Amino acid sequence: NMTSGGLIYAVSGVPGLIAANSITNSAYQFGYDMDAIVGGAHNGAADAMRHCYLMCRMTKTFGSTIADVIGKNHEAAGDRQGQPAKERIMDLKNNTVGIACGDFSAKCSDACIEKYNTGQLFGLDGIKADNPIKAKQGSSDASNY
Repeated sequence: NMTSGGLIYAVSGVPGLIAANSITNSAYQFGYDMDAIVGGAHNGAADAMRHCYLMCRMTKTFGSTIADVIGKNHEAAGDRQGQPAKERIMDLKNNTVGIACGDFSAKCSDACIEKYNTGQLFGLDGIKADNPIKAKQGSSDASNY
């Protein structure tokens, strides 16, 4: 059972680790930006969009199979730290949406915002786009990908 970092290193070496770290940082910034717009940084809309974006970017960089393993490894680590099962299920669902976006969408930020706006992301209590996002807002570089 290889760690995500070990898997990335085995496939892409040090450049892959650097890319994965950069993607993760962008995903957190994207999540912060989305939280400022719609809220839900923990188990809500911004959390769902962050997972979608992270997996979309990982898919574009490493392919869908490796992105899926990275996402599952992350949730397994959360389980070991006492993450509630319903949070893992929510995150894995949003990861799946993000992987599909990575396979079929040009720009991850736009794709995941669109998934939010059309009700295709998952929160613990559901996500209703009462406050649809019309355009990228915030200071992150997330809109550049």
